[in-house]
Amino acid sequence: MRIFKLLGCLSVAAALVCANATAEQAVTLEVIGNIKTFTDPAKRLFVLTPAHFQALPQSSITTATSWTPVATFSGVRMDDLIKATGAQGNYVEIHALDDYSVRISVSDFRKYGVIIARYMNGQPLPRNGFGPYFIIYPKDKYPRELSTPTAEAKFVWQVNRIEFK
Repeated sequence: MRIFKLLGCLSVAAALVCANATAEQAVTLEVIGNIKTFTDPAKRLFVLTPAHFQALPQSSITTATSWTPVATFSGVRMDDLIKATGAQGNYVEIHALDDYSVRISVSDFRKYGVIIARYMNGQPLPRNGFGPYFIIYPKDKYPRELSTPTAEAKFVWQVNRIEFK
């Protein structure tokens, strides 16, 4: 009887490990368009895995959004993503899992220090929340500029693809 219980526990543990591995695969980010570095040259695609993401310089912004209270968002500055992918162009299209997309000027990244966040208050952003990735501007630092409907449209959550143009 104990052996069957042990095997049942091992099966549950294996299922949890598989679920966590699948969840980690789900947090990849595709970078396409006018880039020079590819993880898949045939598709002209750079897939940012969790390991790639963590290897890039990490930054944080503490701010409120229209959807969250003041929180510390952590991730990668968009300028660092541009360097990692060799991206060029004047703007990007940010795409979300729900097919929402918005065009953002690359100049915003330098002006505001925009990050693509993977964490909020040290916790990974869940897919059924704002994850896997969330474009964050320092709204509290620039309230007049970043509280307009046009600016708030750039706070994209559930980001899964970035296209440089």
